[in-house]
Amino acid sequence: MQKDLKTKIATAEEMESRLEQANKDLKYLEEFLERFPKIKENIQQLEKYYYNPNIWMKDKEMIEKERPDLSFGIFSEDGIYITHTEILSCVKEIIKEGAIYITE
Repeated sequence: MQKDLKTKIATAEEMESRLEQANKDLKYLEEFLERFPKIKENIQQLEKYYYNPNIWMKDKEMIEKERPDLSFGIFSEDGIYITHTEILSCVKEIIKEGAIYITE
């Protein structure tokens, strides 16, 4: 009987720890959901800037000509694209994992 009680207490302690972690995870997910629209807005503004050659290219050319000592990652032709595709990959993975979570 005592051994059974010890086993049950150990299980309850483990589950208590898992509940505490689940509450931390919930807080993280809530913060992510709050932040997600800002992530989307930020990348959209970067793309809007980059894909407008009348703005991005002219800014790049002028700054490189007038201030060659300055270096901006925004003027790397791959910088925005790579970041965008990596964010997109993360979002796809979140959707995939979410779909698995709700169907299990």
